Amino acid sequence: MGNRSAALTRSGSSASIAWGLVALRVALGVFLIMKSTTKFGWLMDGAPLIARLAAWAAEPDAFWLSGWYAQMLLPGAPVFARLVLFGELAGGLALLGGFWTRQVALLATLMILNFHLASGGLVAMDFLSDASGLVVVVALLALAFDGRKLPLSIAG
Repeated sequence: MGNRSAALTRSGSSASIAWGLVALRVALGVFLIMKSTTKFGWLMDGAPLIARLAAWAAEPDAFWLSGWYAQMLLPGAPVFARLVLFGELAGGLALLGGFWTRQVALLATLMILNFHLASGGLVAMDFLSDASGLVVVVALLALAFDGRKLPLSIAG
């Protein structure tokens, strides 16, 4: 009886963790979709991203790697503007539907780290308290590591 009780506790705990990850997946999907809605204008005009990258590259107090990275991204900014919009929107929708959760979460993590590196935020104290900083990155990594076969998922 003792082994059966332990097994039930473990399976109940696993189910609770899975549903917790589903809630996290849905919340992060909504987060990415909402972030993308501020960038719909980037579909027709990459100038807002170009202006941001130029400002980050010229920031005199920026971490040297961030300024260099922002400068390197500038030539591709018109293309990146559209990729960011589609990445956030498609990633958010995929997380909502549970479609390729682990892969999407990993790609979204890289996209967010990319933004924070270019902006200089990755090495700033604000990264620890920014809503799209450390908490979102760790939450996405949790899904990337253990987001397979969750309830309410369309695929993997």
